[in-house]
Amino acid sequence: MPLILLSILFSTALNRAIVSDDPAPRDEGAFAVPGLTAPVTIERDAIAVPVIRGETLEDVARGLGFIHAQERFFQMDLSRRYSAGELAELIGPQIYDNDARMRAFRFRRLAQQVLASLPADQRAQVAAYTEGVNAALARKAALPLEYTFLRATPAPWLEEDCILVVYSFFDALHFTPQYEKRLAVMEAALPPELYEFLTPASSRFDAPLLPGGNHALGENDHVPAPIPGPDVVDLRPSDESAMGNRSWPVQGNSSSRRSTGKQELAHGTRHDVWHSLVDTAPPLVAGSNNWAVAGPRTFDGRAILANDPHLQLSAPGVWYRAELRAPTHFLAGLTMPGVPGIVIGTNGRVAWGFTNTTADFQDYIIVEVDHDDPSRYRTPDGWERFELVEESIAVKGEAPRTLTIRMTCWGAVTDRDWQGRPLVLKWTALDPAMVNLDIMGMVDATTVDEAAAVARSWYGPSQNVLIADDAGRIAWVVCGYLPNRAGFTGKTPVSWADGTARWEGPLPEPLRPMILDPECGYLFTANNRTIPVERCPGFSSFWDLGTRAERIGDMLAERGELAEADLFTMQLDTRTSIFDLYRDLGIVSCARLARDELVTEAEEIIRAWNGRADLDQPAVHLLETFRNVLRTRVFTPLVAPCAVLDPAFRYRWWMDEEPLRRLLEDKPLHLLSPQYESWDDLIDDSFRTALVMLTAPPDGRPLNTPWGDFNRADIQHPASSAAPAAVAAMLGMPHDPLPGHHEAVRVSAPSFGASARMVVSPGHESDAYLHIPTGQSGHPLSPHYRDSQPAWVGGVPTPLLAQQPVRVLTLVPE
Repeated sequence: MPLILLSILFSTALNRAIVSDDPAPRDEGAFAVPGLTAPVTIERDAIAVPVIRGETLEDVARGLGFIHAQERFFQMDLSRRYSAGELAELIGPQIYDNDARMRAFRFRRLAQQVLASLPADQRAQVAAYTEGVNAALARKAALPLEYTFLRATPAPWLEEDCILVVYSFFDALHFTPQYEKRLAVMEAALPPELYEFLTPASSRFDAPLLPGGNHALGENDHVPAPIPGPDVVDLRPSDESAMGNRSWPVQGNSSSRRSTGKQELAHGTRHDVWHSLVDTAPPLVAGSNNWAVAGPRTFDGRAILANDPHLQLSAPGVWYRAELRAPTHFLAGLTMPGVPGIVIGTNGRVAWGFTNTTADFQDYIIVEVDHDDPSRYRTPDGWERFELVEESIAVKGEAPRTLTIRMTCWGAVTDRDWQGRPLVLKWTALDPAMVNLDIMGMVDATTVDEAAAVARSWYGPSQNVLIADDAGRIAWVVCGYLPNRAGFTGKTPVSWADGTARWEGPLPEPLRPMILDPECGYLFTANNRTIPVERCPGFSSFWDLGTRAERIGDMLAERGELAEADLFTMQLDTRTSIFDLYRDLGIVSCARLARDELVTEAEEIIRAWNGRADLDQPAVHLLETFRNVLRTRVFTPLVAPCAVLDPAFRYRWWMDEEPLRRLLEDKPLHLLSPQYESWDDLIDDSFRTALVMLTAPPDGRPLNTPWGDFNRADIQHPASSAAPAAVAAMLGMPHDPLPGHHEAVRVSAPSFGASARMVVSPGHESDAYLHIPTGQSGHPLSPHYRDSQPAWVGGVPTPLLAQQPVRVLTLVPE
């Protein structure tokens, strides 16, 4: 559909809503809901945080389903359709490619199987929630605005759709296949020593929880990989004619690259080409911070939990706040529209929160196709034929399209490697036996032991679960199905054809990472490496750098007598120590460079930096740009052979700061691009280049432009791009300057960051904090569409519990 037509339709829909008698969902009065055993009341406070009261947990689930559908149904619809590959039916052919990608996984079929396997109590919750959703949809006068815009009618909610929403989080929280494909190219193109050096699984910033060797909790067991010597790789070629060769070949043929000795890497000198080989975009992959302190570390013996999950930000937000009450149960915290229950929160006896483990539970399998008969592929049992499965994808305004999927004994062919070989994704999400809703059991947990048992049994996206209870105890456990790899590490795609590489059921439960009652009195995770180095192979190589975790650990170690306000203040910490090195390098460069106004101003700015990503600090953007120029110029000649094998190759590694610092510290001449006489020349030229990049027209700005001008909120509604500018402004959040950085505890980027901030002590919920970006409502005309945004931007704590009710909605049995 042309953009102008979409804009006209959305403007018309908005105008209709403005003049309607019922422009937003009603939050007062009484409505009938099938299945209720007794009335349910929904009290909303001034920012629309509801307290849902019912006689049974199932009735409360009906109330939650009703209010989710009232406030967030379009969001729920997009989530289920995304997972199922059914967006084109609602939106049109422009989204077909995404549908084709997701439909290959056949998640709707898997969701039906997971649903059928749920125990009776969980199935009853899902069924009740679904009844509540459909009861709200039956009130057609209050359908979400977006359906008028799309000229569509919402399809009824199905019980299996709750599982599809869970699958959307599996997709958001797992990311390793993109790295596996890149690593396969590096493994083929580079000497083994260089490959290992550039892709470390640990760094100097690590603060693992599980002790390794003689190291205690939080102590780093990182052992630096040796820098490859000139006998392995030498960037200073003896043949000067190699200079300027823009294909950057590796000397020798591909078959000898991994077995020969010294490699001489020819390379180009054009910086515009060099920029294309290193991905300098910030690694904004779904993550989080959480930490917990036990009674001996707090002011009165209570245990306190803090959690701020980091996700892509949009309007409405990811989470919906709620308080759920039945005669024998209490829950408060964050709900996920489309799923019953509290996902992150407290039940009054225990509190729990999550961070993404970033562990590796996805593996690409190389499919060996029979060259003489491409309809066959090799398996441990011999040659088998691909099964061809057809999926019909509905497309708005068009006839349905047929997608043919090649199936193997391991799953669907969904990708190809750099050599064009078919790849199958082995993933915990794709086996119904590896997915469940056991997290619902948190409603009845009363101790950290019981809550940890629930977490151990929950097979959702693998997470670091931190738990605190009302006795002052804390615990950490990794949840999710943990596959037990045999015959391979999972770092790169491998063939499973001979049976050597495989998954051998789950990792034995005694090997599941877990800590109860740590001696030091605190626990913390931040997507970092949490396990000893020796346990990484087969578990993960894909960890966050660890700067956030290191900072959190340092703050916890130095503070005592903690209260909720202290933990909330920690969530807002903007210290960005990663740039300390680049400040020091920049100051030295300024002394060596020819003095001019630009260099003089740059030196003043970085000398005045306060070490934090605060709004008024211009040094943050300058140092970040300097670091990225250095990364590009240091790494590009090292990975240049990868571009020969795969022109689309780009180097990116979460822990690339470790090899970068090693090279900047040791300054090995044989690993320096020969366009420079020395490493100091490279550093100085990179600093000068960064200054020119920042200030050059047409997009340049003055060097003293504060960080807040660069890091402005850009939180948009999914329809914003198709709406006129005036309407898009109504749909999105204000472009407020945001303190913080993706390398600070206060993770902050224009459309990525803390999707919530929670601090809670079970049994002391009246002292707890919780806030979210945007607001509770998904309706752009609701006063609650953006009224939570100011507190989130300003770092202002708001209470976890709903405050004085201002409106009451009653649901009654039909």
